[in-house]
Amino acid sequence: DESYISFKDMCAMFDVTPRTLRYYEYIELLSPRREGRARWYGPREIARMKLIMRGRRFGFSLEDIRQWLLIYQQKGTRAQYEVWVDLATRQLDAMATQRDEIEAAMADLRTLRDETQRLIAGLDDLLRGISDGAEALAAGDDARFMNAVAARVARAAASTPFTRAKGSAAAGGSSIPSGATAPSGSSPRAGQ
Repeated sequence: DESYISFKDMCAMFDVTPRTLRYYEYIELLSPRREGRARWYGPREIARMKLIMRGRRFGFSLEDIRQWLLIYQQKGTRAQYEVWVDLATRQLDAMATQRDEIEAAMADLRTLRDETQRLIAGLDDLLRGISDGAEALAAGDDARFMNAVAARVARAAASTPFTRAKGSAAAGGSSIPSGATAPSGSSPRAGQ
């Protein structure tokens, strides 16, 4: 019969593995005609497979789909449609909640990414300050060293997403106020 297709063709038509198709048969979602070891799928099974694939795409469990398909056999079309409307409404509500959670997570992730990009820029600036400070220190100019490092530390602390109290040594900021200068001739290690 030309209206029936083989097991292999059924797998190809719906892009499913043989294991998946066998499982759908095992849980009684599909009941192909058998001839020896061969399975043949007619219009009814093809239509049911379309419904199964759409249901999976919408996020329904296989058990929800199985129960829904059984209702048609037991109670008819109207009852099946009524159950479908209830299932669809519940699933739409669940999907809306998931969408809201995903959107909130994406917003948080974007914020953290942007803050981290600012942190990277601040770290680059801090490293330039340390390099400038090292040159000043090598030249014996302790005040220029302190100014170069302190200014960069203050800017880095201000752009750090994990620092809430700017300028606080306990929060990871500098204990030297921005723009402050070390006394002339003092060592950067003084007080340690």
